[in-house]
Amino acid sequence: MQEPIILTVTDSNGCVAVDSLALSNFTGISDKGKEISAQVIHDRTQGILNVVINDFSNENYVVALYNSLGQPVYQKINSEKNFVIPVNNFSRGIYFLTVNTGNKERTFVQKLAIE
Repeated sequence: MQEPIILTVTDSNGCVAVDSLALSNFTGISDKGKEISAQVIHDRTQGILNVVINDFSNENYVVALYNSLGQPVYQKINSEKNFVIPVNNFSRGIYFLTVNTGNKERTFVQKLAIE
């Protein structure tokens, strides 16, 4: 058994509350390996995103780019590990790039600012 975790909270009136949590042996399934490792390089002069997936599987990837409202502005199924997404015609703003395996078991998400 591990040492208990003790939390002490004092409010603005000086009242104190103390609580503790003790963890014992437990089992479970690790989520390790559930993420895709990728690198995104925004080439502003060319108006493109260079995406490099650092993954050893031979799976197809579902690549999508969403605007800040959650609307898809780009989607493609890709088996390549290195690819380019043209963004020169996109409005300025915040976008989210997602890369999923075809069965969505593993995911990569990155927030991007297009200026």
